[in-house]
Amino acid sequence: QFPVAKFHALMEDATADAIMDRIIHASRVIEFTGESMRKLKAHDELNQDEEGG
Repeated sequence: QFPVAKFHALMEDATADAIMDRIIHASRVIEFTGESMRKLKAHDELNQDEEGG
């Protein structure tokens, strides 16, 4: 995920920047810490495949 604080630096297009301003203005940002569940699940599945599971 890309940090919301860096959206303006990422977008060079004024239209895209304006769209993101409107989306972010009406949203709530929830930031999670720790490992991604998708990443952990993929790691577990990879280990099972290597073990013949």
